[in-house]
Amino acid sequence: MSVVSRHITLDTYQHRYDCATLRREEGILEVRMHKKGDDKSPVVWSTYTHSDLSYLFYDISRDYDNECVILTGTGNTFIATENDIIPGDVNSGVDPLVWDEILHDVKHLHMNLLNIEVPVIAAINGPSIVHTELALLNDMVLASDDCSFQDIPHFFGNVVPGDSVQVVFPMLLGRIRANYFLLTGEKIEAKRAYELGLVNELLPKSELMARAWYWARFIAARSKLARRYTRAVLTQEWKKQMHEHLSLGITMEGLSIAVSQRMNNPHTRPNVPGHPYNKEY
Repeated sequence: MSVVSRHITLDTYQHRYDCATLRREEGILEVRMHKKGDDKSPVVWSTYTHSDLSYLFYDISRDYDNECVILTGTGNTFIATENDIIPGDVNSGVDPLVWDEILHDVKHLHMNLLNIEVPVIAAINGPSIVHTELALLNDMVLASDDCSFQDIPHFFGNVVPGDSVQVVFPMLLGRIRANYFLLTGEKIEAKRAYELGLVNELLPKSELMARAWYWARFIAARSKLARRYTRAVLTQEWKKQMHEHLSLGITMEGLSIAVSQRMNNPHTRPNVPGHPYNKEY
């Protein structure tokens, strides 16, 4: 049998990216996301992060030597917050070509993650308010017992929730629960997330990564074809949903930006109260 020349190997991309640190042992690739250029701090989401991770996931998907992947964050949060995600002056719309580049990165961010051809384990190391779907799209979801899920950047901030959250949460929570979650900025705490089926296991933070590696080794011990082809069938429906809904969603999100920028200006923002989290009525 001939050996095919492989152009992507770990040494060609391990140190290429500013928003993640990679290590591989026993064929298991651990991807630890972090702040741009600062591997001690949690991810601060930005247009740069969109792009950086989309290309990283592509390289991982084409590296045939990866047997299993673990995706986690840094410090006490999975993804901490966002910054400069809507470029441009607050009183003007986003340049169409700028938004088209964002649309391009968003599509490849999700599809390249789903195109990784071996099982992916998410190890959610704390709260996530931005792009939580990067954890929830995966095959196994482990979380620290202080995790929580929220969608702050979108409808709560006058922006259409269209860059995959409108796909992921209805599939996981059901339509009614997901609509409430996306419309109100609801915060789903760890215990409730487990009860709703968003996560498979809740663990003390100190035990999270050891548990992720335990399951990664279990997966890596299966045959190569069983792992690769199981991943293919487990991601098929996600890919179908993304193909059908992501482009429309991110387009609607872009159209809402011009209005939302004006509304977020303190001189023009309407006086609308925030969602009263966890209060009794």
